[in-house]
Amino acid sequence: MPVVPNPGIRIDGKLNNPKAATRKNLSTDMKVGRQNIFDYTDSAVSDGSTDARAAILASDAVGPVLLPPGTYAIASNTAITNRITFDPGAKLKPASGVTITLSGGYIAENTQHVFDISAGGSFIIRNMSELWGAHFGAIGDYSYPATGTDNSTVLQALFDTTNEMAQAVGSVARKQAWAKLHPGSYRCNSG
Repeated sequence: MPVVPNPGIRIDGKLNNPKAATRKNLSTDMKVGRQNIFDYTDSAVSDGSTDARAAILASDAVGPVLLPPGTYAIASNTAITNRITFDPGAKLKPASGVTITLSGGYIAENTQHVFDISAGGSFIIRNMSELWGAHFGAIGDYSYPATGTDNSTVLQALFDTTNEMAQAVGSVARKQAWAKLHPGSYRCNSG
């Protein structure tokens, strides 16, 4: 596979985009070939409300994507073909009615909240066989009587996404996808 030069770094080793220096570990990303979205645009904003779709798609066009810490809002349906690596603190947040499709799967710590569904968006995930509840924000902190985080919405999103994964992989003789939860008690207020 040909090596794609990192557009964020000039041949003399200096950065084209000074923002990238504070957002990534250059040597690690260059070794594994991940494309930090800040290499491709100065307009990538991780404030949770500004649309970051163009920056993410520009990075995805070159190879695997690295999302530095921040919340990346997506305002329209988006398909990301390469694998995404979520740095600790990085989240994708689709707008209401928007679906983000991760065709190449993703990498994240199993305790990391990476899918922010608070605006009413959803996810389709390919090339994975398991999802963690924590990735959707599930927190197992329930204690009697009725205290703790209400996980109704995030667990429904986890199960819906896992169910869609099982249906999608069924044609390749793998008819199982796993929804995993860390030990704890998960409160749900709705059926």
